[in-house]
Amino acid sequence: MKTPLEITYRDMEPSPSTDFVVREQLEKLERHCPALLSCRVVIVPPSSKHLKGGHFQVAVDLTLPGTKIVADRDPEAKHSHEDCHSAVRDAFRAALREVDKLHGKDVQNKRHPKH
Repeated sequence: MKTPLEITYRDMEPSPSTDFVVREQLEKLERHCPALLSCRVVIVPPSSKHLKGGHFQVAVDLTLPGTKIVADRDPEAKHSHEDCHSAVRDAFRAALREVDKLHGKDVQNKRHPKH
């Protein structure tokens, strides 16, 4: 991993296992986009207002030459965001889609070619 990385945990203790998932996802993104200059990840746990069924919020801020990308996911949109690692992976997938848009790649056709 060459890209400088900053991981911020808000209202929760840092987690080595979550750090590992973030680094793993960043390495995948670097292979796809080697021009990354920096990556900042912010992880927010479910609000204490929710008694159960809360969702993690994860934002991925990327800096590329000449631009910045901020990718985050609506935590209410996915039940899987009750798991921090799933929320991290989903936020990085959103970041990858944004990188593809920036480079003019048609993500739908790339992953599901028409015959």
